[in-house]
Amino acid sequence: MKKLIFCFVLVAALSVTVYGGMIPTNTGQNVAWTPTPTIATEALPSTPGTGESFVNGVISETFTVLSGMQTKLDKIAITIAGAGDPTTPYTLRLLDLGDLSGAAPAYKPATYNDGVDLWGGTISWTFNGTARAVVEFDLTGADEKVLTVGHTYAFELTGGPNGNFFWYRGGDDYAYGCMYDQSATAGVRDYIPRGAPRTAGTAIYLIPEPATITLLCLGGLALLRKRS
Repeated sequence: MKKLIFCFVLVAALSVTVYGGMIPTNTGQNVAWTPTPTIATEALPSTPGTGESFVNGVISETFTVLSGMQTKLDKIAITIAGAGDPTTPYTLRLLDLGDLSGAAPAYKPATYNDGVDLWGGTISWTFNGTARAVVEFDLTGADEKVLTVGHTYAFELTGGPNGNFFWYRGGDDYAYGCMYDQSATAGVRDYIPRGAPRTAGTAIYLIPEPATITLLCLGGLALLRKRS
């Protein structure tokens, strides 16, 4: 009976609407992603050694949701440094680039086009600091988007001034995405640096979507009934 009550409470809780948004947390200079992420473009946040700043107000990292992964986006963490600019907000954007498995090269074309922000331009963040650190963007409510398996997504920061923000990157260490900035052509993003893919220090945290949890719970109820 306790198990039945727990499942009913869980299903009820999933129907509660939570105010959307994002909570940023500066965790300091971590030596490991904590907790272990679903996707890490660099094995350790301390690994990337070169800082990249905004070009024409855009900097981004792409990542791909592979088969077998959970699909609900819970949190994104990045390795950063710089003086920041407390007077200029950075807008966080999430773009669905579709299935890039057939791109040349696969998952990391030399350019991609600007598109519709899945967050609708509602998430912004002001960075002001000088120490190298990991910043976590913990999403809440409606902004915890359910992603599509097989699709590549671009996590973009836009609007910041060039030279005051540094997103650390390493080599071409992540097979299913890479780092981009704004091309000289409006609405087009290019590799960073031009001509070769690189990956930014980024961790992606995915969790089960509510529908999946509900199905698991209902499956548990069915099993309990069968056993009784």
